[in-house]
Amino acid sequence: MCTRKKATYLLCLPIALLIVVFLNICNAFAADIVKISGYVKPCFSNASANLNTGFRVELTGGQSTTTNSSGYFEVSLERGTQPQLKVCKSGYITRSINLPTVTQNSKITDSLDMLAGDINGDNIINMSDIITVALSFNSAKGSPNYNEVCEINMDNCINMSDIVIIAMNFNKTSDSYIKPVIDAIPATPGSTPTISTPTPTSDSGLNLLSNGSFSLGTTSWSYWIESGALSTISAINGEYAVDITSTGPNPHSIHFYQGPVKLTKGKTYQLSFDARSTVDREIRPTVENSATYAAYLTTTASLTNQMTRHTLKFTAPADDTNARVLFSMGSIFENINQRHTVYMDNISLKELSDANLTPTPLPTPYPSSGQWKLVWNDEFDGANGSKPDSSKWTYDIGGSGWGNNELQYYTSNVKNAYIDSGNLIIKAIAESYNGMNYTSARLKTLGKFEAQYGKFEAKMKLPFGQGIWPAFWMLGNDINSTSWPACGEIDIMEFIGKEPANIYGTIHGPDYCGGEGKSAKTTVASLSQEYHTFSIEWEPEVIRWYVDGKLYHTATASSVSPNKWVYDHPFFMILNLAVGGNWPGSPDSTTNFPQTLTVDYVRVYQRQ
Repeated sequence: MCTRKKATYLLCLPIALLIVVFLNICNAFAADIVKISGYVKPCFSNASANLNTGFRVELTGGQSTTTNSSGYFEVSLERGTQPQLKVCKSGYITRSINLPTVTQNSKITDSLDMLAGDINGDNIINMSDIITVALSFNSAKGSPNYNEVCEINMDNCINMSDIVIIAMNFNKTSDSYIKPVIDAIPATPGSTPTISTPTPTSDSGLNLLSNGSFSLGTTSWSYWIESGALSTISAINGEYAVDITSTGPNPHSIHFYQGPVKLTKGKTYQLSFDARSTVDREIRPTVENSATYAAYLTTTASLTNQMTRHTLKFTAPADDTNARVLFSMGSIFENINQRHTVYMDNISLKELSDANLTPTPLPTPYPSSGQWKLVWNDEFDGANGSKPDSSKWTYDIGGSGWGNNELQYYTSNVKNAYIDSGNLIIKAIAESYNGMNYTSARLKTLGKFEAQYGKFEAKMKLPFGQGIWPAFWMLGNDINSTSWPACGEIDIMEFIGKEPANIYGTIHGPDYCGGEGKSAKTTVASLSQEYHTFSIEWEPEVIRWYVDGKLYHTATASSVSPNKWVYDHPFFMILNLAVGGNWPGSPDSTTNFPQTLTVDYVRVYQRQ
């Protein structure tokens, strides 16, 4: 019996060894296979989602595949090869990309925008393509003259919209394509890289806009300039450049846009873009209906000479097949007559998956009791002489008087707002700048941090003197869609130099704003010589004001009745130092400059 078992074991041993060798060989071959993925889409602004499918993606020495309904593709090849990727489809100029040596799984960062209109398949869009379409003009699908290749936008009829698309890409060739960016996807050390169809995130997914990287010049983007403004546009080194001599009278005096894009009710979208300007200024990004101009997203973005990424989110309140993305570069807060250039790049509008939606910052319903827990803060502990943390603060820029006949020009210059020894210094300087006699800074958390309810507190040492007006305050984050005062304003701390011992706390809303705001004041000693804490506790239908922890003012919904209580949605914070204005009056001979607002910290707490 034992002899038979031993013989059986000896017989199985070679088989087991062969299996092990075979598996090792398979693993070796598997380890030599890597994958490349990306998205393909037509490069025209009214391309529907069903046009993303059916592009053939071929890889020399590897696989061939076709894009799915999202335009996504994935192809395999042998590790260490340097292949060529070819994308083609009837009616489009073939795109060939010489890839670098591929050693691991990689993705093509930007969608591969494809030039539509090459009806004759000669890789140039010219008059012969228009003639071919004209021969089938006004023919519907199924009719004798219908030619499927001529129907570019797939609306079941060959019509003027197809000719317009060809005209947009007229004289384009395969040389019009620019090499895309290719990023490696890191693998865990010692493992075989794998890849699967990605779930879209804030940095992935299909861009609903065409040519957002401007690799095809200004294709797919439209431009408008009205009387009174002076500007030219171009695409320089893959950036959209708006050269402005005069901004004109209105925000929309200069704007460029793309549409239509389709929005779905209840879906959350993210608009992202890189932007800079040769002078500090603001622009206004907007997502709106093309016909009614009803805005789903409208805000301001502060630009400096440093290219900065801006990311904005919104939820579509209704289905809209005729939306557009628009960037206004006219007079946002003031007319800028100084010649300057705004550069933009990498513009995307993407639908976010549920996994990438920012959770509601506060519990619902809001707890009526519980300890305050720190949820956001800035201790201003950066390097001396550095700018405030750009992940937490952005700037309002301009010198239009700000509705109060103020005398300063707000800048993003480091001399007006900087870090010093663990403090934020906002400095008002007497100097001539863009037609104003003073400069200062106004910082805000709009788009960086917004919250509904909580305890908002700052520890500060105030400036002094006639005409000096520092403030720590808040505005509703819907200000750009509902305007002031319907958005609501909460003034946590206001101080005017002609009343050196008084601190004011106020709310402004519809029909109780300006001089009619619901306000109170308290007397505080040594405001300019010592630090004091200024805070509010904001809860449903009540706001309480404190200085150094002592309550001095309370406002409730009944305080504004019969007017509307508008403090039931997220607000953002503002720190600024104004000079002059209707309330404080102008500086006089007793006012010394520069003046500084010194902020030790800003903290936000929420009930737990």
